[in-house]
Amino acid sequence: MKYVYIFTALCFFSSLVSAQIYKCQGQDGKLGFSDRPCAIGSNEETVIIKKDNTKKESWINRLKIQKSPLIDIINIVTKNGQTTIKYRFAKTSSSTDFIRLTGKLSSMSVALMKIKKPKGGSMWRAEIKVSSKRNPLFDKFKKRPI
Repeated sequence: MKYVYIFTALCFFSSLVSAQIYKCQGQDGKLGFSDRPCAIGSNEETVIIKKDNTKKESWINRLKIQKSPLIDIINIVTKNGQTTIKYRFAKTSSSTDFIRLTGKLSSMSVALMKIKKPKGGSMWRAEIKVSSKRNPLFDKFKKRPI
């Protein structure tokens, strides 16, 4: 009986989530969008929203949008399931926030690989590696008694 309730709830919520969008152009030439079919006599077009199914691309795009303006991404390279991001920053706190945001959006482990102090300029340079592979260094810390 418990499974019947769960199945009914899933069916109910899935129907709430799905939606279709209609693009309507009336006889007066005005465009409108609705979740209901267009009125009779107007041109109707169903709008299909394509979802980005590639997790890699979606988290990288969100990172570029959500990062602080104090972070300047130089290069992003993905190879063999690992993503390397090179960037510049002015404050160490903004770099820390960027690393945390990267981990949150990617749901993977993030490791700081390189960091360079500015010689003449004010911008630091850093490189982080994002990987779904576990970092063996963290496993050593977990095993050590405190």
